[in-house]
Amino acid sequence: MKKKLGKHRTYIPIIAGSPGTAKTTYAFEVAQKANLAFIHYDCSVLRAEDLIGIPLPNKSGTDHGVKFAEPSFYKEIMQLADKAYANKIAAIQQKVKDKQISKEEGDAQIKDFKGSDYQFLLFLDEINRVHSLKVFNALRKVLLEKEVGEKKLPDNFI
Repeated sequence: MKKKLGKHRTYIPIIAGSPGTAKTTYAFEVAQKANLAFIHYDCSVLRAEDLIGIPLPNKSGTDHGVKFAEPSFYKEIMQLADKAYANKIAAIQQKVKDKQISKEEGDAQIKDFKGSDYQFLLFLDEINRVHSLKVFNALRKVLLEKEVGEKKLPDNFI
């Protein structure tokens, strides 16, 4: 639905359930059906510095202040996106190779994927298990504004 409505509507789907009830599998299947590359991230291991960045001294003339380094979470998500993109293309090509779909179908799926406004489904897992309120609030900013520290996630992320 988000792919169809684009920027005209925003919402954050939440999947809740007991441990072992296939929430991650469900999210993966949604990504597959929507022709999106799937990015899974376990948030229970995050520290506030991962999402905000490490404070660095910022001296400009006589002014002293603080700026923040690029958050490691952002770097990691972008690396995972690169891998997910390559894996998505490779999976389509493998279906062609295994004769599950025709070359024409494979080419059409790749063209559709590459040309789509949305290419990635970012699944933030275990949000309820974060260790601090700072981490939770930083994750809220990721969810609501698609921002990690001062870095903005690409528009092609859902």
